[in-house]
Amino acid sequence: PLATRNSISFCDIQPGNDFVFQEFTSYPSAKRFKAVDKYRVFTQVASASPERCAIFCSFFRQCLYFQHTAKELFPTCTLLEDAGEEGAVFSRNSSDDYADDNMRIPAIVGGYPPHTRYTNQNARVLFFPEDRQLIVSSSSNFEATYEVYLGADPLRGSIWIEPKVVSSRTSADDILITPKKVVLYAGNSTAIVKVKVMNTLEAGNIVIENRITS
Repeated sequence: PLATRNSISFCDIQPGNDFVFQEFTSYPSAKRFKAVDKYRVFTQVASASPERCAIFCSFFRQCLYFQHTAKELFPTCTLLEDAGEEGAVFSRNSSDDYADDNMRIPAIVGGYPPHTRYTNQNARVLFFPEDRQLIVSSSSNFEATYEVYLGADPLRGSIWIEPKVVSSRTSADDILITPKKVVLYAGNSTAIVKVKVMNTLEAGNIVIENRITS
């Protein structure tokens, strides 16, 4: 955010595709994030739109959900620490659920920032074995495998994982990794990556970095 002596405004930031917006959705029993009260002037600016409210929520790790209300004379942005016992409540039954007389604009928009999917929904790339330690020896023909999988379905598209050797005594050409790229589309899909060491005399410790894109 940018501040001047007489005014305060957000930078021109647009929330990315990893933000979730749920129109006509509120969290009636959620715990409000009270620590944000000392940033009251920022809250007023964040109240201008659901998008700004969402970005404001993403500033704080404790903020897992947000709720933008446009029904009142002055719109409000409420930051929440959880979804409450009731969870998300959808309501689109009457004119009270709209912010305009033409019943086009939702009175309430709830949602959550990207870190909520990571914290609460396990939206991450997981590995097995969990300690990420592989041991190769003559008994295994100097080969080892590990699994990669998703903890939750992607919001869009797929997740690409590219294993790369970043540290080794021997040349990276002496370490065969197959497949060279892995693509995962859903939380229940798993891929197996095989690592084979060709030059076993100089291999030592090998560090493989899994580069993740979506």
